[in-house]
Amino acid sequence: MKLPRESRDLPPAKNWLYLAGPGAIMLATSLGSGEVYFWPNISVSFGAWVLVIGFMAIGLQYVINTEVSRYTITTGETIIEGFNRLWRPIPWAILLFCTLPWVWPGWSMGGATALSWLVGGDPVFYGVASLVLAGCLLSLGRSLYKPLEITQMLLIGIAILAVLAVFGYVKAYTRLPSIVTSLSCDRISAFGKIDILVILSAFAFCGAGGTINLTQSHYVKEKGFGMGSFSPPLLNPVRERSQRARVEGYVFSPNAANVWKWFKWWKEARSEQCYNFFLIGCVALALLSILAVKLVGDAEPQTNMALLVQEMEVIEKTSGFFSKVFAVLVMLIFFTSEIGVLDHVCRLTADIAHCKGIVRSGSRRLSEGAIYLYTLWAMIIGGIAILLGLNIDQPPRLLVTAGVLSGIAMFVYSVAIFVLNVMAGREWKNRFHQDNASFNPFALPLWRWVVLAISCIVFGVFSILVVLSKL
Repeated sequence: MKLPRESRDLPPAKNWLYLAGPGAIMLATSLGSGEVYFWPNISVSFGAWVLVIGFMAIGLQYVINTEVSRYTITTGETIIEGFNRLWRPIPWAILLFCTLPWVWPGWSMGGATALSWLVGGDPVFYGVASLVLAGCLLSLGRSLYKPLEITQMLLIGIAILAVLAVFGYVKAYTRLPSIVTSLSCDRISAFGKIDILVILSAFAFCGAGGTINLTQSHYVKEKGFGMGSFSPPLLNPVRERSQRARVEGYVFSPNAANVWKWFKWWKEARSEQCYNFFLIGCVALALLSILAVKLVGDAEPQTNMALLVQEMEVIEKTSGFFSKVFAVLVMLIFFTSEIGVLDHVCRLTADIAHCKGIVRSGSRRLSEGAIYLYTLWAMIIGGIAILLGLNIDQPPRLLVTAGVLSGIAMFVYSVAIFVLNVMAGREWKNRFHQDNASFNPFALPLWRWVVLAISCIVFGVFSILVVLSKL
């Protein structure tokens, strides 16, 4: 493997609060599957103790996201470009994994179903409308990143305020101790008998999940983290005639000034992910799951989307207002995930097109931004065709399908990230062995190697079990 050839000095680091955005986008995308759907169902059925497993899964994805950021901070290239340098077939595999799982419009149907609780009507019609709305929001700005960031941060802020209001109103905080007290041998035994497809989906969607984690490198590049500040932003070719194609990335000479700035950038990247993704993600997972335990834990719980209906009906017995707040909360959470899912597929597809030479420098029709828009509206048209043609009016089947395929994808790219760090570290050592032998940006501490190895093993084992169960 070869790193970029040209060198430039690292720009001065900025505070993570100024750079906030990538973690918030990841959080907003993650809430519409694991946090509002899978884990509340599992918590009600087997006890809130399972949230400890969920926290560990989010922590695992925190490590994956920061390792994805590491490559972009150091080279200015996306992780897809790194995979392409490692082994050229990998981006094609990523293209497969970022389209097949996400073409199923489970998130649009989740939000549409919640909207039907409020105003009645056909959820399929609302699902189609939400796909079109998401497409318009993502394709109207000059920059293809800024509208995403503003929309996601606004919607997730409203959703968090809504869940806090409902959580406080029903006094769900009284059930927080059940995270510890609900643990028992019987419940552990029962948890071990869950359908392997559901387990893999829950693990994959606890956090962003699937190929969504790989877009972390695109978001930190857009925000100008490290060497990513030298890479041009992704622009809308409809609004911006001048399209500057990306060139090969850069590395930096490991002198004292650059090394100090790299460690500062690395610290800020970890802080941004820790606060905006990991901590808030764990809190959101706990709030939504404990809320379900409080509302229906003493009754016979329903499953799938019916659990959310059951929660709303329990709230409605004491407050019609807060039951509507809950429905709006569910709708917003699914919609933020829908936006994030569509955006990440388009970004990865455009990136892969760039790596494979499909993008043409100076061409508006074959720019990265154009590939983004082509993919976006192809996904929307495909999603509408699935909703109308297959007559699927409930999201569970769609979400489980996406979850299983995403879990398999996480196994593939966890291995690729592990190997990428090894090979990039060797290349760095060979190139700069006389300049600063003690510094290597790809030299991971032991605990990070262990976490990456665990990710490979966990998702690898689950993927094998899923394939065997289908065979």
